[in-house]
Amino acid sequence: MLVLVNPSVWLILKGVVNKEPKMAHSKQLTPALDLFSKSYNLVRKNPFMFLLLSSASIVTALIGAGQQISDHKVASSGWEGVASGALGADLNTGSIAGLGLFVVIFSVLQLVFMLMMLILSLRVSQGKTPDFDSIWTEFKTKGFKLFLLVICLALAIIAGFILLIVPGIILIWRLSMAPFIMIDKGTDISESFVQSWELTKGHAGAIYTILLVSLVLSLPNFVPYIGALVALGLGLAYTCALPLRYVELRKHS
Repeated sequence: MLVLVNPSVWLILKGVVNKEPKMAHSKQLTPALDLFSKSYNLVRKNPFMFLLLSSASIVTALIGAGQQISDHKVASSGWEGVASGALGADLNTGSIAGLGLFVVIFSVLQLVFMLMMLILSLRVSQGKTPDFDSIWTEFKTKGFKLFLLVICLALAIIAGFILLIVPGIILIWRLSMAPFIMIDKGTDISESFVQSWELTKGHAGAIYTILLVSLVLSLPNFVPYIGALVALGLGLAYTCALPLRYVELRKHS
């Protein structure tokens, strides 16, 4: 199935299994922790766009927090919380159709905003000040390909973890820049993977440390009531870290 989606993914996986790349030390790159302030400053300079594209996630977190407070216990802030908050806690047969429609619309909205956020974060990291129209225009031309790339990337990483875990860990590093390459260069999926593979060579630490910081910033999710909102805010402040790393790698390549 993975081969049918994108043959190059299988070639990459095969290469990883046969020969594990060396993880060289990244030089002349901003430390992951220092990227927090840089990313935060970019978000602060473009608050409307970042908040708009985070609005679906903010609504989800607020509904989850409200449900936790009303129930006086830790509850899920996932679809059950969203649906209950939007349609009422007691779902009957008459509300099933409304629930289904709400979930579909909300899922599509979150997906669109997520892809637009990738475009926005890269453009501001490149020193641009995009407005909604420019991001939307770029999304209309690249959004579907970007969606397919994200699917292929997820499948490749899952397949890598199935192949003794190590290939999956390597693929997270080596293919992490593929979405930004597609947005920046207009490449197709295969070429985005190939260029990401080359661009990230020898920079394992520069990528993994960003992922580690992101993981640490997500820990407040385990705190009841306001944890999800705190984690969302921290994650939003750090959302430009990976595209900033892409810009740096491009300069050093």
